[in-house]
Amino acid sequence: MLYVFFGTDVVTVREKARARARALGEENVASITVSDYHPGILQEHAGSVSLFGSKAVTLIDTLSEDADLFNSLIDDLPMLAESDHVFVVIEQALGAADKKVFQKYATESTEYAAEKQERFDTFKITYAFLERDNRSLWLHLTDAFHRGVAHEEIVGTLFWQVKTLRLVARTSSAEEAGIKPFVYTKAKRGLGRFKPEELDRFSRELVTLYHEGHLGIRDMGLALEQWVLSV
Repeated sequence: MLYVFFGTDVVTVREKARARARALGEENVASITVSDYHPGILQEHAGSVSLFGSKAVTLIDTLSEDADLFNSLIDDLPMLAESDHVFVVIEQALGAADKKVFQKYATESTEYAAEKQERFDTFKITYAFLERDNRSLWLHLTDAFHRGVAHEEIVGTLFWQVKTLRLVARTSSAEEAGIKPFVYTKAKRGLGRFKPEELDRFSRELVTLYHEGHLGIRDMGLALEQWVLSV
């Protein structure tokens, strides 16, 4: 028998799979991971003879970490499904083709998907920057990190705002600056909180931060935190 638990909600996947394995095998549950795997191990478990005719339960844990082992697992699914013993598979997100193969042979195949987080609005960072509110700026930055926003995107957004401020300082209207009136007006309001030399320095610092981060000279995330706290 074959049970499959997979998906992007890795915590729930593991909890459900282990609970099913314990329910079917009490405490007598074997586990096979990438490090445990050797050729023929699945056949050994599928054909093993248990004392008193009880069914053995084997937890097959994320063999997709190795492409060759995962392919071997796929090849062995018919054998596992026909075995008198129980096999419980833990996997990450599966492609459509692999889902179909597992569903074909599994007694039960269940997917647990993590809730999608709302896309972080990186302009929250620029708004806090325009207010020169270090605390809000740092909080929005850490929130962006938590939501997986790329460091490069954050640096780029901040650089765009600094460049806009410098442009607004040299022009008298949105039309002359070549930007949208809303963007021009918001930047104009925040311009008084910055000195021209500061904006020049911020521009240089962000460019340097970006390039040094890509070259591995500095950790871009840590450098960003330090930079926003110094604004």
